[in-house]
Amino acid sequence: MALDSVPWRAPIETLEQSVRRVLLLQVVFALLLVLAVVLITAIVSGPIAIKVLGLVRAKSVAFGSLLGILATVVTARSVIKSSVAVAENPYFGMLPVYSGLVFKLVIVAGGTFAGLVYLELGPLLVVLGYIAMQAGYMWVAAKPAS
Repeated sequence: MALDSVPWRAPIETLEQSVRRVLLLQVVFALLLVLAVVLITAIVSGPIAIKVLGLVRAKSVAFGSLLGILATVVTARSVIKSSVAVAENPYFGMLPVYSGLVFKLVIVAGGTFAGLVYLELGPLLVVLGYIAMQAGYMWVAAKPAS
């Protein structure tokens, strides 16, 4: 069933607008966080350390932020699929949400594992990047739609 034929079109448009706002805010948060990590590294360790230490830390924060943004995309996708599924069959409306949560868990846990083990990123900064993206998600969710 196409998204256009769902009888609840107005709330879905609002959902799509909210997803755009969340993703935009998360990208801005990610860029500010990477910039802050590089600047703090420059202040604490000196400008020469940016080439080595600052880039490693920036990669760790950017990776965690990317995991948070991917988690938001998966969540939004599953909620939109759920809206369509409920129109087709009300008994299976929550199935896409639950499968999306499992997929989100696999992405976040697998991505964190890959980042820490294979890419040898800093665990604290990966988690900090992910938490900052979730804070952006919660900030938009807490604000009423304008």
